[in-house]
Amino acid sequence: SALSNLIRYAPQAIWPEALSITRKIRRDFSKVIVLGAMAQHSSEDLYPEILSLTQKIENESALIWALSIIMPHLPEELCNEALSIIRKIEDISDQAVLLCQIARHLSGLWPEALDSIRTIEDEFKRATALQIVAQDIPEDGWNQSLEITREIQDKSEQAAGLVIMAKKVPSLWIEALNVTAEIEAESNRASRLLSLLPYLPKSRQPEALNIAQHIRDEFNQV
Repeated sequence: SALSNLIRYAPQAIWPEALSITRKIRRDFSKVIVLGAMAQHSSEDLYPEILSLTQKIENESALIWALSIIMPHLPEELCNEALSIIRKIEDISDQAVLLCQIARHLSGLWPEALDSIRTIEDEFKRATALQIVAQDIPEDGWNQSLEITREIQDKSEQAAGLVIMAKKVPSLWIEALNVTAEIEAESNRASRLLSLLPYLPKSRQPEALNIAQHIRDEFNQV
């Protein structure tokens, strides 16, 4: 929007007026665009007002989008206020991802954030949520996230999670390879294999190449 473009270059002196204009924006998604620009360029003293405007967004999808944009820039003293907003979100999957995002600022929140991912009933959404936040999980949360990953029944999604985690815990590359070998759909098996091949110990690369050969053989038999 014109206002969000203006904010990127505007002097701080006119920001209170920009906030006043933002309050009058009726469409939630349009308001999110402006709040996102403010979050990236604002001084910390304006963040309470930015968060207050975010809290008043009625459309939950727009609210989730707004929180995901402002969270990386949020001053630590406002994290508990943001947390109370997140806990009111009804979509469990989106709430779980946001909890993990704010746990970057509130490290003691990681157990709750990971437990919230575990409660997501839809397995694909659960796997996706875990993959989104996996790179940010601290060392003391690795065992918990690994348990959640191993509970995923879909081998392709489980392998994807293991590949991400193995970049932090190299001993998991072998498990990632073994799970990849169990993926039934050859296209998914090939995709996962390509993502882990550069990281495998040299001693296990022949095994990966053997899996790749089987994929090629299956393709040729079709």
